[in-house]
Amino acid sequence: IRVIREKSLTATWIRRGLWQPGQIESMPLERELDFTNVIVPDEAFPELNTAYTFGDKVNGVGPIVQIAPLSSQAKTDIRKKLANRFNHPAKRLLVTMLGGGVAADRQAQIQTLCALAEGQPDWLHIVIVWPQGVISPGLTGWKNTKIVRSQSAIALAQCADLTVSAVGYNSFHELVYHNVPSIFIPQMAGYMDDQARRADAAAERGLARVVQPDDLVILRQEVMRLLGDGEADQLADIMKQYQLPEIGNTAAAQIVDRGPT
Repeated sequence: IRVIREKSLTATWIRRGLWQPGQIESMPLERELDFTNVIVPDEAFPELNTAYTFGDKVNGVGPIVQIAPLSSQAKTDIRKKLANRFNHPAKRLLVTMLGGGVAADRQAQIQTLCALAEGQPDWLHIVIVWPQGVISPGLTGWKNTKIVRSQSAIALAQCADLTVSAVGYNSFHELVYHNVPSIFIPQMAGYMDDQARRADAAAERGLARVVQPDDLVILRQEVMRLLGDGEADQLADIMKQYQLPEIGNTAAAQIVDRGPT
């Protein structure tokens, strides 16, 4: 905001996220005055879409999602590369992408998954960390858990038999639109968007499972049902049949390109 004002720049705000109950405040919305255009991308499910502000500069579009599907052969190739890199020819691949712990400490959930994978010799558990992310020393001692620093989280997630993820706008929509069987663990920090509502909307449609952050026993049980008992494949089939809204990437790009209205 400061740079926009000091340099008199034209700028576009892509305003995503769900307000938590009782959270609506005027200050964040007043930032719209500094922007040439405001793009408000939809959520995947209609009951989550609420208009907070109106006007000529506010533009609604479909969900903005990175779409980068992998072929079956590409998935096979990546899994082979992981097996060779870690000398671990696993039959089942579990991917964890719970964020960097900025909004909440995720170590309890990650360590629970590490311990669970340790008892399954034919599993490989990949914990995805942002390239500049901090790695807890407690993650380095597990035999069946490996750390991967990558910006290509969605590619690795597509190769997984199951992904455990937080429920931010990007991660959630990428997993749902790429039909990745997932367990969602919402972030609960007061200043975050309403990840629990987003996750519940998917679960109510049979498109994902939801586990609350402190339900570590339930987390173990859900992972075993989905990976151990094969329910992840059923979840993937349901996702492939569900009709999601058309994405709004092109519409958003056109708004940015046209500049001031």
